[in-house]
Amino acid sequence: MAPLSGLAQSFAVAAAASRLNRSTWEVYVTGAVMLEWLADGFLIRGEKGKLTMSETFAPTSEGARQLAETMRNARRAKTFKGWVSLLYSRTKLRRAVLADYVSDLLEEKALRYETKKVLGLFPVGFYVPDPAAKDRIVQRLRAELLEPGNVDEPTAALAMLLDSANVLKRYFSDYERNQWRDKMKRLQQENNEVWKRVEEIRKAIREMEAAASSGAVAATAATM
Repeated sequence: MAPLSGLAQSFAVAAAASRLNRSTWEVYVTGAVMLEWLADGFLIRGEKGKLTMSETFAPTSEGARQLAETMRNARRAKTFKGWVSLLYSRTKLRRAVLADYVSDLLEEKALRYETKKVLGLFPVGFYVPDPAAKDRIVQRLRAELLEPGNVDEPTAALAMLLDSANVLKRYFSDYERNQWRDKMKRLQQENNEVWKRVEEIRKAIREMEAAASSGAVAATAATM
């Protein structure tokens, strides 16, 4: 499977300050990190979709190390959906991972962190993308998805992830989204081996979407 390096950071910028609530945005960014690991062979999908962590994988950043050790030392193996569901209740863990992956974006000013008061009382933090940085990502997506030619695996993965999070529709019309879906189907028929790998990523994204839907419902119920 082709590496998906940069997927989490690209998603973080493209989806920041969208209609995703902060928890769901954080879960999706952390899930994108797991997709990168899956593509790199560090996460291995086994029987019944259960994931195992490669014993040779040793991330050096603190948040990634915490997530890898949590997955490696779990008493029971979980599916991709199971791990993403867990991230909703492990705020400290997902924010440690997030800190690793947004630190460069903050330094490069592709993202900035702001706070605002809710009801004029409680400060709430959120991330805001730099318009130029976001536009570069969107234009790359539009160029590959809508113009003639191939679509590489990282671009396909980012498009599917943004579509799953209901963010892609901010940048593509309904007609354009149908266009790129038709193009991906055509490419799948023309280059089946490559798109078998893309289908693995699509399967994991669908699990993430199902977990996110459950997590959002649980979060809403908890505040009622």
